[in-house]
Amino acid sequence: MANMLENLGLGFLRDDEEVFTSILGYIVHEGKPFMGYSGVPYIYKDTGTSEFWVSLEVNEEEKNMVVSKIHTHGGNMSIMDFKHTGIDISPKDMQNDEHIGFLSLADGSAGMIPIDIINADVLPSFMHNDDIQLQLIAYPLEINYYKNEEEYSKTLPKDKHGKTWGVAMGSLMALSFLANHNKKTYDENKEYKSDKYVHFTAKVKELYRGTFGLGEDEKISYIRCVADTNYGEIEFDHAIDFVQEEQLDNIRVGAIIDGVCIISGDAAIGEYQDGAVFDLEHDLRLLRYVMSEGKVNKLKGVVNDNTQYISYSYDKIFKGTEEVIGKFKTVYDNQQNSDTKHFAHMATITSVDDSGLEYPVGTKCLVLAYNEEDNYAAILFLDVDDDGRIENIKITNDSRYQFSIENPKGAEIDLDDLAMPESVVEAMMIRAKLIYNVLNDVDELNAEDFEREIDAADYHMFKHNAQMLLDDLKENKQEDIETALENSFGYLFAKTLEHEYNLRYNVSPDTNGRLLSSYCPEDAFIGVLESTLDESLHKKLEATMGYGKSFFKDFRNYLTMQGDDKGFEELYTKSAIVVQRLGQLYFDNFIKDS
Repeated sequence: MANMLENLGLGFLRDDEEVFTSILGYIVHEGKPFMGYSGVPYIYKDTGTSEFWVSLEVNEEEKNMVVSKIHTHGGNMSIMDFKHTGIDISPKDMQNDEHIGFLSLADGSAGMIPIDIINADVLPSFMHNDDIQLQLIAYPLEINYYKNEEEYSKTLPKDKHGKTWGVAMGSLMALSFLANHNKKTYDENKEYKSDKYVHFTAKVKELYRGTFGLGEDEKISYIRCVADTNYGEIEFDHAIDFVQEEQLDNIRVGAIIDGVCIISGDAAIGEYQDGAVFDLEHDLRLLRYVMSEGKVNKLKGVVNDNTQYISYSYDKIFKGTEEVIGKFKTVYDNQQNSDTKHFAHMATITSVDDSGLEYPVGTKCLVLAYNEEDNYAAILFLDVDDDGRIENIKITNDSRYQFSIENPKGAEIDLDDLAMPESVVEAMMIRAKLIYNVLNDVDELNAEDFEREIDAADYHMFKHNAQMLLDDLKENKQEDIETALENSFGYLFAKTLEHEYNLRYNVSPDTNGRLLSSYCPEDAFIGVLESTLDESLHKKLEATMGYGKSFFKDFRNYLTMQGDDKGFEELYTKSAIVVQRLGQLYFDNFIKDS
């Protein structure tokens, strides 16, 4: 991301070019260099609790390195494991040293958010389901501090019945993205800078002084506010002048913060802390990404003048950096201009029909497919040198090689699919597809078809369960209505899994018939789950309640957009039916994980 000097209390540096240039020179001279896959280095230097990262690039005319961009970040322990959703919202002219994409927590416990990844070139790939570990910092563009939840609640708009429906505590939501991509107003030719903006509401857990300094001379220049979110503890860094004067006394532990921020994620951690990793596994992932997304410049650090591209479909051998990269660019451009879909899968050779074949059992490779993901047509092998750089790229259609696909590619999601959903059902379907790998075989997210195809008996049961909870809600007022409703979504999701398990596997020892799942509204609203499953399965069943709860966010968002609660019962019933159907569809994943 671009440097956030104002957040660090260093905005004055923009007005003093001489001082800023001297600081930049210090960072370049004293900092730690490390390499990305594109073959150009980053330089890192800690400056107190803040950090500066300098991206370099080659000046082709003068054949030297020049500074291309400066990034700011900070050191903390907010390290999280993510899955990439495959949605890339990076500007078209963004270089390889950055990437902005939607990511979700690897355990599926929270929805997806846009993260501006610095040092992105140390990672080989940004494809759907890629595992990515990041160290996070949030940079508020605006931030409010409220003394407590009661004071915060007074700022929320009320409907005509006096009820408030604010964003849940700990929420991080890409509301700007959803607004920008409304189907009625979205312009595919326009880039929306605010797509990466995240709206937040959270409780302050810790407060620290942020410092900036060169050498041993450090001065306090900003506030490090650590808050609890649905994604864990995240540090919000901002200067004191970001806070309104009347709110200064509210800067304390236990306060509520809300506003808009950009979330920055540092990728140069863990195995990538010293830069890009060059070996067979990472080189294959890099090639898969390049072939799928056309980012050919990321190959510059992994190929050289001795690298060869050899394919069964060409008489010519392409050799050297320029020819090999040029060949991959030509192949990608040709794919974009044809109606044929192309896929690349990470795979391992499991058997060979001839002991004389070049690559033995256990060799990792890429399997290439056309039109359909499982229409396998060729295998791509790599030879790498002692430094992990690519010596040979060999593509063959030799059927004597047998292979297994290691990580089947998930659903391809175009950005257009993330336009503002037109119904709560469609929003829930998108969440199921992107986060929980449900509905991956559905190309068009059509809410009407989805509801229509629910089995009549199941639909009656799902609706009965929803009405039972609504009736209880009318008789027994819930002190915390939002938490109660959220719990009910998790309860219904898990109960559907139990019901499905009983239908397929569980036989009552007393009646020799199927065990029945019992529903208790009181348990549903407080988030307690009783089941007929054994202890081991029951624990796994309890864990799925978090999945069901996440769909409450879609219900709440649509209820808020309605502006009043006159359609509450209808919207809840519809959402409860859908969350039970999604639980039913998730059953195979539940059994597989069990």
